[in-house]
Amino acid sequence: MAFGLVSAACGGDEVREENLERLRLLQLEFVWIEPGAFAMGTSGAQAQFLRQREMWDELSRAEQPVCEVVIERGFYLGKYEVTQAQWTAAMGTWPWVAKEHVALGEDRPAVYVSWRDAQDFVRRLNEWAGVEKEIHRLPMEAEWEYACRAGGRFSTGRRMCGRF
Repeated sequence: MAFGLVSAACGGDEVREENLERLRLLQLEFVWIEPGAFAMGTSGAQAQFLRQREMWDELSRAEQPVCEVVIERGFYLGKYEVTQAQWTAAMGTWPWVAKEHVALGEDRPAVYVSWRDAQDFVRRLNEWAGVEKEIHRLPMEAEWEYACRAGGRFSTGRRMCGRF
């Protein structure tokens, strides 16, 4: 699993100066995602398309029905997946070593990282930030999908099923 990050503070204004250098060394880049709404899930037409190509399975049903999701607050999302260099600098481990089908390189995504490992990475960033509230976290599924859909340009106006 490669993963991205969400940050509440990109400029470092909330981060203690003595900890800021550690975070700068990781060279994490974030982009601002505006609040908005989008249709989340798989439509009937998309499901039919997948069935015709024999790409529909029982797990795909979990993506239905389509419903409107509102992202009420904008957020900073990592511009890139966490890289092998960033992971190693923060965690001092290489979980992808000796695994199959891994492209090695400092700018390649950190892979073979569990959800718990990713949470530990986020915890480390928050410790380094040295602030009382957590400013880094993993993105929620709705935030990730919203950002991947270019900020909700595909909103359909259907009923709302979630607010984030």
